[in-house]
Amino acid sequence: MQRRLFRSRVPQTREGAGTAPSARSPLPPAVTRATLTLHLSVVPRHAETAARSRPARPSTGRPASTALVGGLAIFAAAASLGLLGAVLFFFHLGAYGLWEPDEARYAEIAREMLATHEFVVPHLNYVTYIEKPPLLYWLTAFSMRVFGVNEFAARFVNASAAMLGVFACYFFALRAFDPRRALLAAVILATSALYAVMAQVLTTDMLLTALTTVALFAFFRHWRDRGAWCWLFYVAMGLAVLTKGPVGAAIPILIAFIFLWRERDLGGIFHRFHALAGFAITLAISAPWFIGITLRVPGFFDFYFVGEYVRRVFEPSYSHGQPIYYYVPIIFLGLLPWSLLLPFLRWRAAEPNPARRFCIIAATTIFVLFSLASAKLIPYILPAIPLCAILIADAIMNLVEASRESGMEAQRAAPMCDGSPRLAHYSASPAPA
Repeated sequence: MQRRLFRSRVPQTREGAGTAPSARSPLPPAVTRATLTLHLSVVPRHAETAARSRPARPSTGRPASTALVGGLAIFAAAASLGLLGAVLFFFHLGAYGLWEPDEARYAEIAREMLATHEFVVPHLNYVTYIEKPPLLYWLTAFSMRVFGVNEFAARFVNASAAMLGVFACYFFALRAFDPRRALLAAVILATSALYAVMAQVLTTDMLLTALTTVALFAFFRHWRDRGAWCWLFYVAMGLAVLTKGPVGAAIPILIAFIFLWRERDLGGIFHRFHALAGFAITLAISAPWFIGITLRVPGFFDFYFVGEYVRRVFEPSYSHGQPIYYYVPIIFLGLLPWSLLLPFLRWRAAEPNPARRFCIIAATTIFVLFSLASAKLIPYILPAIPLCAILIADAIMNLVEASRESGMEAQRAAPMCDGSPRLAHYSASPAPA
């Protein structure tokens, strides 16, 4: 323990004793004639050292009124998005019949699961059908159990997955950008032509899109903020694999690796992202069905993994072969009406943002990956749409902010321009005699 006593003696001064006024003590006479003694409390030396070495804690508190207004704004935006999604995705959801062949096929598989209570081996017309994993069938069967066997129940899962994607887009952009970009990105996503249409069509693509979107955004949040986001990343990947197979994990993992390589941040990724425990969670969610179906259906491994993946990717004649540029017009048409703004938008003038780089890498990776695959269908490119929506919203707001700044600079410059001729006139006038 150390007791500290600081003593400061102020020399006494006398008025008029040859001292210049500027040299007089600034303290009152009563104080200058006294001895100033400052007593500090007893402070342990180790506590003083710790206090000195401890970094200053930034102020994290906000006024209660500001936090309340911000929370109400987020709630209002989320409620508005929910209302927009209800109109776009759920309105008239059961007013028309199922489209052939995909909708009728998937709805019938779910109905037969509900009727036969066979939830491991999917059946179509009571014949084994193993082209897709069962998560969409399970959820659709549950929807039919709740709402009845009808078109609304058959499409309810896809519409709900579309809403999940919209909210994931909003909350990601809210944290990675700002509230205006977040709301605009979610609106762009909900109103994009391909996304709005596929929200009312029973296929595996919308559910895969929602889950991969959640996985990608959770990965970025964990990379930037740490916390428990990585566990959501692994859970979403497991559900995506159970929706459409290994592609549900391949897309997020490939994008994550490319992004970390681009950021030069590959060091210690297994420790930082809890890879061993995380992939164990992914396997615990997805592997049991694949093991069970392999044991119960002979030839499943060769049919599914070799036929549905290897041959579909590398053999153009196997299924849905299309040219490599197939998705260029699909992306443009799928983002209508917002893609019409692309020639007028700019990204280079914006401040660097890792979230923007992540969205660019993710959208480009998905586009290139599916373009290189031999088998191509329009809905395959759907996972790139949420990322493109965020990028378009960011570019629109950059343009708006740049225009606003230009207008403010013009307003600040206007008074100077108006006054300069008068100043020149006065300076040129002869001085009065």
